[in-house]
Amino acid sequence: MNVVLIGMPGSGKSKLGKAISRELGREYIDTDKTIEEKYGSISEIFEKSGEEFFRKIETEAVKEAALKDGAVISTGGGVILKPENMDALKQSGVIIYLKAGEETVFRRTVKSDRPLIKGDREKVKNLLAAREPLYEKYADYVIDADGDDIDGKTNQVIEYLSTRG
Repeated sequence: MNVVLIGMPGSGKSKLGKAISRELGREYIDTDKTIEEKYGSISEIFEKSGEEFFRKIETEAVKEAALKDGAVISTGGGVILKPENMDALKQSGVIIYLKAGEETVFRRTVKSDRPLIKGDREKVKNLLAAREPLYEKYADYVIDADGDDIDGKTNQVIEYLSTRG
């Protein structure tokens, strides 16, 4: 079974994913990194080809990652926008939502070039309002992502996984 992390940009999916992967000795996959290795930076993809093209290649990366068994997968913040992404991920994994509040997301992304936020508090607020119901819908387990205690969050995920058998 894969461990799949979903949540807003800046919620800590990559950092936590790497920590869980190390702790459990599992392969780590970051779907955004997979896309960047094939197509270049996400900002450039959005700029040159648009969000629709990005979502198409994101689906390819997600479906490829979902074929793994026992991997820790960090996804892009918008992965929940396409039900086919979540169907593929749910078939082979447990979905963990890193729930970060508006202030946390803004603070952690203020200097980033993330195409849908770009350090704009109003964009963060709107994106969070639009996406949070989808994150909640798909989550098997929710973790408070506002704090910076990676070890505590890692242990929380491992404890949750141990209850699933």
